Order: sequence, then structure tokens, then C-alpha cells
Amino acid sequence: MANILLIDDDPQILDLLQDVLTEAGHECCCAANGAIGFKALEESPFDLVVTDLIMPVAEGIETIMKIRSTGYHVPILAISGGIPMKATNFLPMAKGLGADRTLTKPFEIAEFMQLVDELLARP
Repeated sequence: MANILLIDDDPQILDLLQDVLTEAGHECCCAANGAIGFKALEESPFDLVVTDLIMPVAEGIETIMKIRSTGYHVPILAISGGIPMKATNFLPMAKGLGADRTLTKPFEIAEFMQLVDELLARP
């Protein structure tokens, strides 16, 4: 159905999301950080990008800004649990910088899939 780019530094999250999306009929490409993810986006078209925000090398905010500043119009779903020790919530910042939707970790798979379906249904 759709080609989805998953960016997260947590291999368990990547595996879980890839399994769920593959079971729903989608193709997935996984990247461990934003630098790898952006390179994948340059090399292949994607229908959706799902990115974590807090990662090493190139974090999600930087990745979202780079995707938007280079003219890619792919829908972006930003996911994050934030940093428990700080009150800062990066999800509103991600939305303001170009993420189409945001989702707080931990989340229900049904809620995740609903957002994926909504974003993929956009013209």
C-alpha cells in the first residue's frame, strides 16, 4: 500500500512499528537516526515519515526542519516520550516546524495506526 520511513534509535520500537505496518500491508524502511533517515529519503520516495524526536547523531526536530527546508512535502508523524527529567515537551515544537501530527510515547497501536491511515489518506 504505502512506503513508510521509520526513524527511531530504539530497535525495539522500530521492530514493533515495522511489524505492525508490514502486517497492514505497508513497506517500511528503518533508520536509527535522522541522518540515516534523511539519506534514505533522498534516495527513495516515501508516502510517510514517522520519526522519533530524541535521538543521537541527528535528532527528530533537526530532521523535520531539514525535510521541510529542502522542499519535501511528505507527511510527517513525530513521536516522542520526551525527557522525563525535564518539563520540556518537544512535540509542539515538532508540529510548529512541520510535523503534520504528533503522538506521545507510550501509545496504543490502534491510535498509531489511525494517525498513519489519516496521514496516508491526505491528497
